[in-house]
Amino acid sequence: MEVTLARKIDKKSILVFLAENSNKSKKSLENIEKIRESILREHAKKEKISSMVEKALSTLKIPDPPLDEHDLLTGQKLRNYSQSLEELSKRLQDLARVFSEIDKLLPQLKQKTVELKKLAESLTAISPSLSSEILKLTNKSEKLLSSLDTEDPYRALDEAQSLLREGLRLEKIGKNVYKQTVSSILEEINATKLVLNKALAIAILQEKSILEKKMNELEKIESQLREILEKVERVDPSRLKEQIAEIRSYAEGFLSQSLSEEELRLAEEIAKLSSVYSGKNIKLDQFVDRLSKRADMDKESVLAIIYELARKGIVRVYIRL
Repeated sequence: MEVTLARKIDKKSILVFLAENSNKSKKSLENIEKIRESILREHAKKEKISSMVEKALSTLKIPDPPLDEHDLLTGQKLRNYSQSLEELSKRLQDLARVFSEIDKLLPQLKQKTVELKKLAESLTAISPSLSSEILKLTNKSEKLLSSLDTEDPYRALDEAQSLLREGLRLEKIGKNVYKQTVSSILEEINATKLVLNKALAIAILQEKSILEKKMNELEKIESQLREILEKVERVDPSRLKEQIAEIRSYAEGFLSQSLSEEELRLAEEIAKLSSVYSGKNIKLDQFVDRLSKRADMDKESVLAIIYELARKGIVRVYIRL
């Protein structure tokens, strides 16, 4: 059977035509061999028909493929072409993987960029250098996100991964710095509360009213700090420390006017010991001995001042018999 190809048929159609017919021929050859082997296996050894089987099969020889040396050259070209297609397929598969990773990574990078910009804003007054470093990174991220159309996919993926890793690193550092700063301010507030409570214990009338207002201011600052600590919002530590220092200075000034130098010194040492023995019992003689050494006072004076401080409500001493 003679097959005529159209003159203007494209090369891909020729390849498909050759592949289809080559595959059909291959399957037909395999089927013929299978049938011949089946006939020989079933009938060639049967005495009455063996000669007839051999004679019939000899007339049905498998024709050689209609190919010559030129066709062999074409086959080699097709083999090379097939190898190049396999290589292209691998590259496309890898490219598909890259695009999938980019597609998964970009929303993460975009979200992290938003979070980092907020963190940088929160760190402006705490650590300007760290805030600046974070903003530089977010600028790079935004630049990449806005210029993806012109980027090489592999380079874009590498850069996105690098930016996200660096963003996570800076985020961890930034949040730790923020938390440490706010926590240190809260510690100052607690220390100032102790001083205020001592002052309130001996204050009367108008002075007590002023100290109570100072305590309210301090508690308001504390409440705001605890709230923003969770949200990581912008805070100005210098301004807050000034406010806290002003409140503490006022309370200490009041105490210094109301207590003698020895009473103040001993009250401070008692406060330090109370933080060490918080919730624990200590023998009176040990307590007096420690205060005597720390405040550089004789024991009789320590006992007398403890009595005065307890009477004024600065300290509370309990005796258990």
